Amino acid sequence: TQSLLCKDRTATWGGAQQDMFGRFQANATYRLSVWAKIKGTDVASDDFKLTLSIRDDEPNPHYVGLYGTITNSEWTLLEGDLTVSVTGTMTAVKLYVERPAVEVDFWVDDFSAVLVS
Repeated sequence: TQSLLCKDRTATWGGAQQDMFGRFQANATYRLSVWAKIKGTDVASDDFKLTLSIRDDEPNPHYVGLYGTITNSEWTLLEGDLTVSVTGTMTAVKLYVERPAVEVDFWVDDFSAVLVS
């Protein structure tokens, strides 16, 4: 199989991003999971985050996320439940991976989102 390589980022939040508007329901909870691994041997481990950016009737977006640590020695599963909390009408929701230092390239694979409630 193939995975997605996140590289040449200019900010820690500059990882892969997916528009989930129309796929996620407002005020629903999802079990999210993704596998990740650091590329190369220069950095043994670093922080990793799976983030939802939610826009609604509030003036600013709000964020919820799952945090973990990834390594260069093996694939790490980051998994947990997140709720798409919305005030009024949801206008956008994006999912993205972030957090390793900008000079750290990393792979992501096998993302999953399952409606829990």
